[in-house]
Order: sequence, then structure tokens, then C-alpha cells
Amino acid sequence: MSSPLAVSFTDIFRGVESRLHEQSSAARATYAIAGLAIRLEFGSKQLEENISPAFRHLRAPDMPEPQLTVFIREDAAIFNGARLACEEEASSGENDIWLEDSRLETVILQRQGRFVTVVDWAQRAAYWLVPDASSISYFDRAHPLQQLLNYWLGKQRRFFVHGAAIGNARDGVLILGRGGAGKSTTALSCLEEGMHYVADDHCLVSEEGEEPLVHSIYGTGKVACDELDRFPLLAAAAQTWNRPEGEKTVLFLANLAAARLTARLRLRAILQACIADLPRTRLRAASRGEAFRAMVGSCALHLPQARAEALQCFTGLVRQLPVYVLELGRDLKSTPAVIRELLANLPE
Repeated sequence: MSSPLAVSFTDIFRGVESRLHEQSSAARATYAIAGLAIRLEFGSKQLEENISPAFRHLRAPDMPEPQLTVFIREDAAIFNGARLACEEEASSGENDIWLEDSRLETVILQRQGRFVTVVDWAQRAAYWLVPDASSISYFDRAHPLQQLLNYWLGKQRRFFVHGAAIGNARDGVLILGRGGAGKSTTALSCLEEGMHYVADDHCLVSEEGEEPLVHSIYGTGKVACDELDRFPLLAAAAQTWNRPEGEKTVLFLANLAAARLTARLRLRAILQACIADLPRTRLRAASRGEAFRAMVGSCALHLPQARAEALQCFTGLVRQLPVYVLELGRDLKSTPAVIRELLANLPE
């Protein structure tokens, strides 16, 4: 499904691609994301400072041929025509994402032209373009390159899920739920109690052979400002610069030496979080249909071309794994104990 706007922008991009590729990089780093080597080439130090902290826990040795190289550039000139065209289409009621997808390349325009993503499939290269580094928002710094990585990783059969994931040194659980259901509170309380942390808000799932896996992508977490004092060990990771008033505080957890941030875990169970009027947290059995409905909402994160395969993966996970409702009680410290006991007692 291609947009005429994105098709026309593709021609513009082809005219400047070599220039963007040849620009010198101020810094570069390689990260192992879901077992794949992805190199980020930053056009300026400010871009590196805004983007790299979210991936720091996945830093890997550089290699001559990563699976993907992403050129992250500031280029105000390329945005002038795109932004005007996007604003015109948006004012007519169009969606705020425009897509051109072909065998050779993919172009995604977002947020009225403020972000441009281009993937050159033949060259195993991608471009993430912004007018300037200061245009990267507070929450984009917490989850940078999301649409680009979502689409590219989906092609590698690693699928974004809106959920949290925590566990022990080997095994983990995926925690689903609507906004406000307690996913973040659960993940962060488990991290404070010494458990291994994969994700708070977005993670990746895959099926490699017969083994379901959950992968980290961002080493960040979110917590409501008035609840930060409930996590005293994590408060040092809070980043409040440029935080919109009334919004959650982002925690850059790789800044905490004691935090057990984990790249991936074997996925052993699916939990649906809900806040309950109980003194302590408890588990109860859930139907696979409930778990499927909770997971399938993550398909909205994927572009149309990736949704069918994501749905197939989610269906397989729900069929394979035990599912429970995690009824969150008032005692935060009871939650890690419940999850630890579940993992200890699941049959191999």
C-alpha cells in the first residue's frame, strides 16, 4: 500500500542518497538487537547523545559487515517540500504516516514530515533523518528509531509487542495489559528486587526453532512522577530534561550499575496484568482467548505488510505458553515473589 506522497519523496531521496551516505559520521556504535548486529552512524554528537542511551545495554563489538547500518542524519533541506506536502495531506484528514514499500526500498514519512525513514534493502542500509537533533522529543529519546526498527526487525521475524518482560537468569514472562494496567509497575518492582529486566513498554518476540524468546530493544522504563518515590533504587536513572508537564518520567536504566538488564530470555508464560483491590499479588488461570485478545492489539504497532506474520507469531505463542491473569495487590514486594515462584515451578 503506497502513498503518492511517499512515492514522490522517494524520487527526492534518490537524488541526495549518495550525499547522505558519504557525510562523515561524528560517532558510530554497533548494537546486538534480538541477535542481529545493527550499526548506528551518527551525523553529530548531539544525535548520538539523544539516541544512544536507550540502546547502551545492547552495545556490541564493531564488525565489518553488520546486518544493517543506519545512517542517522540532520538534513533540514530535504524536509522543506516533504513537510509542506505532509501538512497539506494531514489537513485534509489523511493519516500521519505515509508509506512507499517496494522490493528495493521502503520510505516512511511520519509526523507531518518531521521524521523520514528510508530502508535500502539491497545495500542493507537505512537512513533516519530529522531536520535537526533538537527536534527529537522526550519520548522519542526513550524509544528512538521505533518505526524503522519495527519494520526492519519484522522482516527478520522479530516482532514488536506492547508489553513488559522480566524473569530470572534464563527464563522470563511477557506481561500484557492496557495502559494503566500495571505493566511498568510490575517490571520496575521486579527490577528493584534483583530480577532480570528485558523491557517495560516495548519488547520483541520471536520463535527460533521450538523455543519462544523475548528480546530487549530499549533499556528504558517509564513511571508516573508521583510514583517515582516508590522505586528508590531506580530514581538515579530518571531523566527529567525536557519532560512534558504531567507526563511520565523516563528512566535510562543502563545508568544503574546494579540493574540486571538482559538482552533476551526464554519465554515461559504470558501474564495479563490488572490492578486488584488485594493486599498481595496473586495469579489466576486465564483462557488462551483472553491472552490472544491482549496480544493481538500489538499488531497495530506494525505496518500492514508485517501484520500477517506478526499475527501468526502471536498465535503460536498463545498456543504454546501457559497464560495467567496477574492480579496486582497493594504490596509491591509481593509481585516479584509471585513471578519467581511461577518460573520455578513451570515444567520444562
